[in-house]
Amino acid sequence: MQPTGSVYLDAPHAARGTFNPKSARRRARLAAGLAALGMLGLTATAVLGIARVVIHDPATTTGAVERALDAPIGHDEIEAELSTAIVDTLFGEEGVYSLALYGIDIEREATRLAPIVLDDPAFRAAFADMVSTTHERMLLEPVDEPLDMTALTAAARAIIVTEIPESASLLPASSTLYVVPAEDIPNLTGVTEVIDRILLIAAITGLLLPTASLVHPDLHRVGSWVGRWLLLMALGIGCAAIAIPWMVASNTGSDLAEIATWHLTARLLPPAALIGIIGFGIASAAVIFRRRTPEMLASDVGIAAALGGFDDELALHNSAVTSEMELAQRGLVDVNHPLTNI
Repeated sequence: MQPTGSVYLDAPHAARGTFNPKSARRRARLAAGLAALGMLGLTATAVLGIARVVIHDPATTTGAVERALDAPIGHDEIEAELSTAIVDTLFGEEGVYSLALYGIDIEREATRLAPIVLDDPAFRAAFADMVSTTHERMLLEPVDEPLDMTALTAAARAIIVTEIPESASLLPASSTLYVVPAEDIPNLTGVTEVIDRILLIAAITGLLLPTASLVHPDLHRVGSWVGRWLLLMALGIGCAAIAIPWMVASNTGSDLAEIATWHLTARLLPPAALIGIIGFGIASAAVIFRRRTPEMLASDVGIAAALGGFDDELALHNSAVTSEMELAQRGLVDVNHPLTNI
């Protein structure tokens, strides 16, 4: 217990029990495995949780489509499709021929009427209901019947009759603006059920992460892993928010689908930024915690004393050189003491 003259060995150390290197390594490996499984589970929980919100909330899809309709590119795309539907589906060949006898070019008139119909509040409300119904039948509750287009057709018919009075007697009572058979609506309810099951398992797996922090002998290392994982997750969410609309546009060729998807994915950017900030904070706290351990402080004291004093950073640790630290007054090299003493 006598002073050795080494600022490393004579520096105060926290009282600790018997250290077992093999046990510490086993605990570290176990904690690493638990942390990896926990982070994987929480990542899956985040992804599937976002998907579940979109699936079980038709208003989210409806709002995205409405926002896409307000965009000039999406508005123009729907106008073109609506103009075609008025000529081919609503009037048909007989209606087009009958209007031609009155000197009315319905193709030209349809191009003029399409933006008027699309901006009509009644048509917009019927369109939103149609999108919501399609969402529910595709993802939540399939129905073996054609999609009901009665309200959408009635809204369009009212505008057309007002603008072209001659068409009132020429529009067939059974005509519809769009025809969407039940087989054209994909049934994805099975995917929804699988997502719900996997989401529960992933959420339970995420509980392994706090368990890993209890198992690992050095808590700050788990904090460092979590911080880096959150930073990587934030980066991945940001990249996905930009890449998914591009992939949708490439596969569908629809500007409306791209705009609607971008409206959904753009909502992920603020959470991604928040996750990144939290991850940076946790990673920084882990580094600070590591620097505040007694072993690291003792090493800092020894280095500073051997080099001739304390710097500003070490002064923050409220440390002081004791009279027993002879090496602090004798310089960096002392030939009277073996090197192993340092």
